[in-house]
Amino acid sequence: MAMHMSLRLAWHSDGWNGHICKKPCENVYCVGQHSYPGEMIAEQRDLDFETAHAGESCGQHPCKVACALSANAFGKETVQVKVEPPSWWEEKDADATILTLPPYTACTWCYEAMYKNDVFSSVKGKTYDYNKRQRNAEAFFSQFEEGKSLVFYYAGYSNPFSENEEDNYVIVGASRIKKIDDFYYYENTTEQIKKDYAGGVIWQKPITSYYPDEGLSIPYWKYMKDETILDRIVIKPLHRSPFKYGSREVSNDDAIEIINQLINSVDVLIEIGDDTENWEERKKWLNSVLSELWKARGPYPGFASAMINMRLEELVQHYIALTNEQDMKLFRDEVRKLMDGDQDGVFGHKVANLRTVRREFLLREDEEQELLFDILPRFDISTDQMGYILSEDREDVSITASLKEIVENPYIIFEQYQGMDPDDSIPFYKIDNGIIVSPEYGIENLFNVGDPERLRAFCVDELNRIAAHSFGKAETILNSVKHRLDRMPEWKQYTFKIKNFKLDRDIYDKALYLREDDKKDLYLYLKWVYEDERQVESIFTMLAERPDILYGDNISEKRGKGRDWRGQVWKRPDFRRVCGGTAPEQGRDVAVILRKTASAAVGAFFAPRKAPGGSTNGAAGNDAKHTKAPKNGAGRPFLGACGIK
Repeated sequence: MAMHMSLRLAWHSDGWNGHICKKPCENVYCVGQHSYPGEMIAEQRDLDFETAHAGESCGQHPCKVACALSANAFGKETVQVKVEPPSWWEEKDADATILTLPPYTACTWCYEAMYKNDVFSSVKGKTYDYNKRQRNAEAFFSQFEEGKSLVFYYAGYSNPFSENEEDNYVIVGASRIKKIDDFYYYENTTEQIKKDYAGGVIWQKPITSYYPDEGLSIPYWKYMKDETILDRIVIKPLHRSPFKYGSREVSNDDAIEIINQLINSVDVLIEIGDDTENWEERKKWLNSVLSELWKARGPYPGFASAMINMRLEELVQHYIALTNEQDMKLFRDEVRKLMDGDQDGVFGHKVANLRTVRREFLLREDEEQELLFDILPRFDISTDQMGYILSEDREDVSITASLKEIVENPYIIFEQYQGMDPDDSIPFYKIDNGIIVSPEYGIENLFNVGDPERLRAFCVDELNRIAAHSFGKAETILNSVKHRLDRMPEWKQYTFKIKNFKLDRDIYDKALYLREDDKKDLYLYLKWVYEDERQVESIFTMLAERPDILYGDNISEKRGKGRDWRGQVWKRPDFRRVCGGTAPEQGRDVAVILRKTASAAVGAFFAPRKAPGGSTNGAAGNDAKHTKAPKNGAGRPFLGACGIK
């Protein structure tokens, strides 16, 4: 089961063709803080030199182009780039190394692996153990297979499509890995540096692809002034997790989703007559890769995770070594017989402590057993994610549904799961790929392609992308769903209609809030958001309806009348500190500040429902949606009021 690779590139204005940008001064993205690698280009770029040699091949100017680690991803010439030692090393510690990069080569690094919990040093005064870091890097790159693994090139947030306060990763191309080069080391490294820094290894790994025989590059540069076309060809990954930290693993399910999006972009390029590449041939390649990915995925991509959750760790390596889907199904069947007590081995392999492992499995509830064998193995999810789903404490990951409800509708996993960090998510397509499966697998779908549970999950996915958590017009959402379905294989396609929402209303109501406006146009809203907003609204209403507090003492904001509230405010050290120690009698500005602060304090004392500086009208109001509120019992944030009640 080959793993695939994501590879971040610094933005290039002319398509990573191994040449200097034709207009270097207009490329402000390659020097951004989310470029690659880090701020190196910003620190080393010679804009005057690039301007003087604009459009020329990097190969003609060895070690002169700061972006050469990325610029040759789709370039047909050999280029050279100088990699300087880390800035915190002494000048005598090591010399720069010159990397010679063959055609169609870009460099990457697994930065995430450098900061895992297992890389800290036990030596006093040293934070990291660089030998451990190096072992992590070796383990990371060993996952990929030359001639088999795909590579997906992407730009970090520093790209033209990150604007209006919206950060986006952008897929710029794809190919197949031809060669994963060796590790390189700095020149003339001292013995002490070699000892402290894993031999003085350079954090750059050259990756050569089979482009142009396999792969493609999306020609964004040709349409930067045509937003209509750009909007149709740009690929912003729906699931961002595989596209972080320079390079990360891309699973078969992730790759299937990206390839589907690439096919959609290629269809547009064919439609408009773009001649950058032979797009008909590129589409044939993409379709062949798609078929390959479905086959490699297999019917049970999550069965290894299921076995670990059943304490059958020693069988995992034997399962993942299988390449035939019939063998995968047979292996799963034998594991079931093993756990039911019908046999004592799987494919000739024995299990230690079998009696205990089997007994603990049989003590599980029927729903747990069904999930572990018949449902969860269909999904490409991790061991930890599967454990959270099965746990009695699954509300920790926002799942409020019972195991019985998950068995009846596994789309709930996507709809409710919110993991322990932003990367711990389960996207829609990973669940959909296991419910509506490839006909080649010879197993039944859990739902039909047009079932309401599937449409509900589609709608939840679309609504999750609306940043304001507002109502979405059903017609608009259905158009987006149709667009996504159109790029799926024929056996996953279906045409949903507005009328679908009028049938099986009880199913939609479990995750969506449906409401028609005065014109009878249907709108959809995430149910949990709507309910949270109603709770916030009820609290505001309750506060607004409370009577003023009755207090016997004479309280006033002014000095000399009952309780001196201005004096109380002035006594606060933090107020005097802000005002610079100036007495309220001195300086008009300070007096105004003091008067307003005291007035707000008095108002809040008598009527705590009123926010200082403004009144409340009894409803959550428009400002409520800008308020960062606490989380509810399911770990989800309370949000503000919606526009339709």
